[in-house]
Amino acid sequence: MPSSVGSSASIDDLPGEVVASDCSVCALGTKTPSVPPPLDIELPSVDDPQAFKATILVDAHGLEHEAATLRAQFELAAAYNADLAAHASVLYDRNRALLRRARESFELGTRTVNRLHEQVEALERENTRLEAEAARLHDRAGRADSLKTLCRVQEQAATEHIHQLQD
Repeated sequence: MPSSVGSSASIDDLPGEVVASDCSVCALGTKTPSVPPPLDIELPSVDDPQAFKATILVDAHGLEHEAATLRAQFELAAAYNADLAAHASVLYDRNRALLRRARESFELGTRTVNRLHEQVEALERENTRLEAEAARLHDRAGRADSLKTLCRVQEQAATEHIHQLQD
């Protein structure tokens, strides 16, 4: 499940042990530091050296403040990058664990399907053997019925013959 900025999927949607509170990036979300707009520097005319010097000092203080702000934002971005790298490492490890579990599940499923296939084949062989045995027994039962009928007919004929001889 790929996740991108603006995506509706989140790390919380993943199954298993993936928990957003494990990572500060997931818990807080990512923020991109913004660069402040540059200061407008107006150089006064050199006719008034005192005003020129004061303006340059004010501009120098503004530039120092801007440099400090940019330095702080750079350090913040570096910290975010380090946190993102740690987050990527955690996600990589989790993805590898999920992949390993998926492979294990696939192999287990394949073994189960193979075992069930072998059982079905064995049951089909047993069914064929039992059907042949049932057909053989059915034929024997039919012959037994025929022999019984023949015996009854012969018994009746013998009984009639005995009655005829006794008369």
